[in-house]
Parts: sequence; structure tokens; C-alpha cells
Amino acid sequence: MRGVGGSRKSDLDDALRWGTRIIPATTVRRHGMTPVLDCIPAEARCVVTIDCDGLDPSVIPALLVPQPGGLNYFDVMDLFDGSAAKATIAGVDVVELVPKRDVNGIGALTAARFICKAAGRIAHQRDVSLRCHAGAASALSGGPF
Repeated sequence: MRGVGGSRKSDLDDALRWGTRIIPATTVRRHGMTPVLDCIPAEARCVVTIDCDGLDPSVIPALLVPQPGGLNYFDVMDLFDGSAAKATIAGVDVVELVPKRDVNGIGALTAARFICKAAGRIAHQRDVSLRCHAGAASALSGGPF
């Protein structure tokens, strides 16, 4: 996904040559997270990176170059929910937060909430996986689940 952004054309060209599929924030506005989640192979292991520069500054104001029109808070929450439903979240990071530019700690609080949401989804995935494995082992041994 990509917010409004301010990257150089050469950076964008390099990303496209590398094979990156770029989904603009305007596409997410119109169609929700579906186009983004369609890029994740079913049952894949994925790393979710939240680049704060792609978010609207009303969500995280602690940006080097704030630009309106980025993703909102609920877009990111939907990304975690959808990713966890389709694949295994193997890792998560939040990058490009600029503490010196934060307003009343809103950026830090929001980034922390993103990490907590991701940790909860990862824990839930592991819990479900452990229960499935325990149920399969129990079924093979003839014991209760």
C-alpha cells in the first residue's frame, strides 16, 4: 500500500522494477483492504510493516513530511485482521515515526496500539495452532480433546 507519499520518481521506478505491487491509499478508500489482502498468498508467512509516512498525519502526526490523504487507523487494524485471517503473521514492525515531531504523544500511542493489535493477532494464531495440533494428537491417541 502507498499513501500520498513524496518519494522520488527514481525510487518508485526501482520499486516497480524489483516487482513491488503498489496499491495507493485512494484504492483502499474506495475498495477497503481487499485489494491489499488479495496480494497475500493464502496460508503464507508474512511480515507486516507499517511505514508511518503512509498514514494520514491525523493518525500519526510524528512524521518527517506529513501529507494528508494517507491510510487511517482502522485501515491498519483491518490490515492486521485480514492478514491474520489469510496468512500467518511472522513479524511486524512500525517504521518512520519521528518522536521529535509527535503531538502530545499521539503518534507513540498509536504505534503502540498497532503493535498490541499485531501481538494479539499473532498470539491468537498460535493459540489456535496449538489447539489444532493438540486435537490432532489427542485424536490419534484416542484421548479427549
